[in-house]
Amino acid sequence: EVKKDAKSFLYAGCKISSLRLNFSQGAPLEASVSVLGKVMTDATPGTALVLTEGNMAVVTNATITWNGVSQKVLSGDITYQNPLMEPRVTDSIYTLEPQRNGHTTVGGSLRVFFEDIALWSNFMNMQQYALVLTFTGAVIAGAYNYDLQLTLPIGEMTDVAVPSNGEGPIVQDISIEGFLDGANTNAVTARLTNTNSAS
Repeated sequence: EVKKDAKSFLYAGCKISSLRLNFSQGAPLEASVSVLGKVMTDATPGTALVLTEGNMAVVTNATITWNGVSQKVLSGDITYQNPLMEPRVTDSIYTLEPQRNGHTTVGGSLRVFFEDIALWSNFMNMQQYALVLTFTGAVIAGAYNYDLQLTLPIGEMTDVAVPSNGEGPIVQDISIEGFLDGANTNAVTARLTNTNSAS
Protein backbone atom coordinates (compact mmCIF):
# COMPACT_ATOMS: atom_id res chain seq x y z
CA GLU A 1 0.00 0.00 0.00
CA VAL A 2 1.35 3.43 -0.96
CA LYS A 3 2.48 5.39 2.11
CA LYS A 4 0.36 3.31 4.44
CA ASP A 5 -0.87 5.31 7.47
CA ALA A 6 0.98 8.39 6.17
CA LYS A 7 -1.33 9.55 3.39
CA SER A 8 -5.04 9.37 2.71
CA PHE A 9 -6.50 9.68 -0.78
CA LEU A 10 -9.75 11.43 -1.66
CA TYR A 11 -11.43 10.74 -4.99
CA ALA A 12 -13.98 13.37 -5.98
CA GLY A 13 -16.66 13.37 -8.66
CA CYS A 14 -16.98 9.58 -8.72
CA LYS A 15 -19.63 7.72 -10.66
CA ILE A 16 -20.22 3.99 -11.01
CA SER A 17 -19.67 2.72 -14.55
CA SER A 18 -20.53 -0.91 -13.86
CA LEU A 19 -21.81 -3.12 -11.04
CA ARG A 20 -21.63 -6.91 -11.13
CA LEU A 21 -23.12 -9.35 -8.64
CA ASN A 22 -21.80 -12.90 -8.79
CA PHE A 23 -23.29 -15.83 -6.88
CA SER A 24 -22.94 -19.59 -6.70
CA GLN A 25 -24.07 -22.40 -4.44
CA GLY A 26 -22.06 -22.55 -1.21
CA ALA A 27 -20.12 -19.32 -1.87
CA PRO A 28 -20.51 -15.70 -0.70
CA LEU A 29 -22.45 -13.21 -2.78
CA GLU A 30 -19.78 -11.02 -4.39
CA ALA A 31 -20.05 -7.50 -5.81
CA SER A 32 -17.59 -5.91 -8.24
CA VAL A 33 -17.81 -2.17 -8.89
CA SER A 34 -16.02 -0.05 -11.52
CA VAL A 35 -15.74 3.66 -10.72
CA LEU A 36 -14.66 6.73 -12.70
CA GLY A 37 -13.65 9.88 -10.83
CA LYS A 38 -12.84 13.48 -11.67
CA VAL A 39 -9.84 14.19 -9.46
CA MET A 40 -7.73 12.69 -6.66
CA THR A 41 -6.15 14.59 -3.80
CA ASP A 42 -4.10 13.42 -0.84
CA ALA A 43 -4.02 14.60 2.74
CA THR A 44 -2.96 13.63 6.23
CA PRO A 45 -5.02 10.66 7.38
CA GLY A 46 -7.91 11.40 9.70
CA THR A 47 -9.29 9.18 12.41
CA ALA A 48 -8.94 5.54 11.51
CA LEU A 49 -12.15 3.86 10.44
CA VAL A 50 -13.57 1.13 12.63
CA LEU A 51 -15.42 -1.36 10.46
CA THR A 52 -18.17 -3.43 12.04
CA GLU A 53 -20.31 -6.25 10.79
CA GLY A 54 -23.40 -5.22 12.70
CA ASN A 55 -25.40 -4.22 9.63
CA MET A 56 -23.96 -6.69 7.14
CA ALA A 57 -26.41 -9.22 5.69
CA VAL A 58 -25.03 -12.73 5.52
CA VAL A 59 -26.84 -14.55 2.71
CA THR A 60 -27.94 -18.05 3.65
CA ASN A 61 -30.43 -18.75 0.87
CA ALA A 62 -31.17 -17.55 -2.65
CA THR A 63 -34.22 -18.02 -4.84
CA ILE A 64 -34.42 -17.21 -8.55
CA THR A 65 -37.75 -17.10 -10.34
CA TRP A 66 -38.49 -16.73 -14.05
CA ASN A 67 -42.11 -15.99 -14.95
CA GLY A 68 -42.96 -16.71 -11.31
CA VAL A 69 -41.52 -20.24 -11.45
CA SER A 70 -38.61 -21.10 -9.12
CA GLN A 71 -35.47 -22.29 -10.93
CA LYS A 72 -32.78 -24.68 -9.71
CA VAL A 73 -29.76 -22.42 -10.22
CA LEU A 74 -26.17 -23.49 -9.61
CA SER A 75 -24.56 -20.11 -10.22
CA GLY A 76 -25.01 -16.85 -12.05
CA ASP A 77 -24.27 -13.16 -12.30
CA ILE A 78 -26.08 -9.90 -12.98
CA THR A 79 -24.25 -6.90 -14.47
CA TYR A 80 -25.44 -3.29 -14.73
CA GLN A 81 -23.49 -1.25 -17.27
CA ASN A 82 -23.52 2.56 -17.10
CA PRO A 83 -21.27 3.66 -19.99
CA LEU A 84 -19.29 6.75 -19.04
CA MET A 85 -16.74 8.86 -20.86
CA GLU A 86 -13.93 10.94 -19.36
CA PRO A 87 -14.01 14.40 -21.02
CA ARG A 88 -10.55 15.97 -21.11
CA VAL A 89 -9.51 19.53 -21.92
CA THR A 90 -6.13 21.04 -22.72
CA ASP A 91 -5.88 23.36 -19.70
CA SER A 92 -6.01 20.65 -17.01
CA ILE A 93 -4.35 17.35 -16.24
CA TYR A 94 -7.62 16.14 -14.77
CA THR A 95 -10.72 14.87 -16.48
CA LEU A 96 -14.00 16.75 -16.31
CA GLU A 97 -17.02 15.17 -14.65
CA PRO A 98 -17.62 11.74 -16.23
CA GLN A 99 -20.65 11.83 -18.50
CA ARG A 100 -22.87 9.06 -19.84
CA ASN A 101 -22.20 8.37 -23.51
CA GLY A 102 -24.46 5.42 -24.23
CA HIS A 103 -27.48 3.43 -23.13
CA THR A 104 -27.41 1.72 -19.75
CA THR A 105 -27.83 -2.03 -19.97
CA VAL A 106 -28.56 -4.82 -17.52
CA GLY A 107 -28.21 -8.52 -18.07
CA GLY A 108 -26.66 -11.65 -16.77
CA SER A 109 -26.20 -15.36 -17.01
CA LEU A 110 -27.51 -18.38 -15.10
CA ARG A 111 -26.46 -22.03 -14.88
CA VAL A 112 -29.66 -23.98 -14.37
CA PHE A 113 -30.46 -27.68 -14.06
CA PHE A 114 -32.34 -28.91 -17.13
CA GLU A 115 -35.75 -30.21 -16.01
CA ASP A 116 -37.96 -29.73 -19.07
CA ILE A 117 -38.09 -27.74 -22.31
CA ALA A 118 -39.90 -24.74 -20.80
CA LEU A 119 -36.86 -22.43 -20.73
CA TRP A 120 -35.74 -23.56 -24.18
CA SER A 121 -39.26 -22.86 -25.48
CA ASN A 122 -39.21 -19.38 -23.91
CA PHE A 123 -35.95 -18.68 -25.72
CA MET A 124 -37.09 -20.01 -29.11
CA ASN A 125 -40.34 -18.02 -28.93
CA MET A 126 -38.60 -14.83 -27.71
CA GLN A 127 -40.93 -14.61 -24.72
CA GLN A 128 -40.39 -11.86 -22.15
CA TYR A 129 -40.94 -12.45 -18.44
CA ALA A 130 -39.83 -11.05 -15.08
CA LEU A 131 -36.61 -12.36 -13.53
CA VAL A 132 -36.50 -12.03 -9.73
CA LEU A 133 -33.44 -12.84 -7.61
CA THR A 134 -33.86 -12.85 -3.82
CA PHE A 135 -30.88 -13.31 -1.50
CA THR A 136 -32.02 -13.95 2.07
CA GLY A 137 -30.12 -13.78 5.35
CA ALA A 138 -30.91 -14.17 9.03
CA VAL A 139 -34.15 -13.15 10.75
CA ILE A 140 -34.32 -9.50 11.88
CA ALA A 141 -37.61 -9.75 13.76
CA GLY A 142 -40.88 -11.54 13.21
CA ALA A 143 -41.40 -12.20 9.51
CA TYR A 144 -38.60 -9.84 8.44
CA ASN A 145 -35.23 -11.12 7.23
CA TYR A 146 -32.14 -9.43 5.88
CA ASP A 147 -32.50 -9.66 2.13
CA LEU A 148 -31.58 -8.20 -1.22
CA GLN A 149 -34.04 -8.55 -4.07
CA LEU A 150 -33.26 -7.68 -7.69
CA THR A 151 -36.03 -7.61 -10.30
CA LEU A 152 -35.79 -7.38 -14.07
CA PRO A 153 -39.45 -6.58 -14.89
CA ILE A 154 -38.96 -7.44 -18.56
CA GLY A 155 -36.32 -10.06 -19.28
CA GLU A 156 -35.61 -11.95 -22.47
CA MET A 157 -33.25 -14.86 -23.03
CA THR A 158 -30.59 -14.04 -25.61
CA ASP A 159 -28.87 -17.44 -25.56
CA VAL A 160 -29.58 -20.91 -24.19
CA ALA A 161 -27.04 -23.74 -24.43
CA VAL A 162 -28.03 -27.29 -23.52
CA PRO A 163 -24.93 -29.52 -23.69
CA SER A 164 -25.77 -33.22 -23.63
CA ASN A 165 -22.33 -34.82 -23.60
CA GLY A 166 -20.87 -36.56 -20.57
CA GLU A 167 -22.48 -38.14 -17.53
CA GLY A 168 -24.53 -36.61 -14.76
CA PRO A 169 -27.30 -33.99 -14.70
CA ILE A 170 -27.77 -31.76 -17.74
CA VAL A 171 -27.08 -28.09 -17.08
CA GLN A 172 -28.34 -25.18 -19.17
CA ASP A 173 -26.27 -22.00 -19.63
CA ILE A 174 -28.67 -19.10 -20.09
CA SER A 175 -28.05 -15.44 -20.96
CA ILE A 176 -30.75 -12.91 -20.11
CA GLU A 177 -31.07 -9.21 -20.92
CA GLY A 178 -33.38 -6.69 -19.26
CA PHE A 179 -35.51 -4.23 -21.23
CA LEU A 180 -37.82 -1.28 -20.74
CA ASP A 181 -41.42 -1.08 -21.88
CA GLY A 182 -44.28 1.37 -21.43
CA ALA A 183 -45.17 -0.02 -18.01
CA ASN A 184 -41.67 0.11 -16.47
CA THR A 185 -39.34 3.06 -15.94
CA ASN A 186 -36.33 0.93 -14.92
CA ALA A 187 -34.77 -2.14 -16.51
CA VAL A 188 -33.85 -3.35 -13.01
CA THR A 189 -35.02 -2.49 -9.50
CA ALA A 190 -33.45 -3.34 -6.14
CA ARG A 191 -34.92 -3.73 -2.66
CA LEU A 192 -32.70 -4.02 0.42
CA THR A 193 -33.99 -5.04 3.84
CA ASN A 194 -31.71 -4.43 6.86
CA THR A 195 -31.74 -2.61 10.20
CA ASN A 196 -30.66 0.79 8.89
CA SER A 197 -33.15 3.65 8.81
CA ALA A 198 -34.31 4.63 5.33
CA SER A 199 -33.21 8.04 4.12
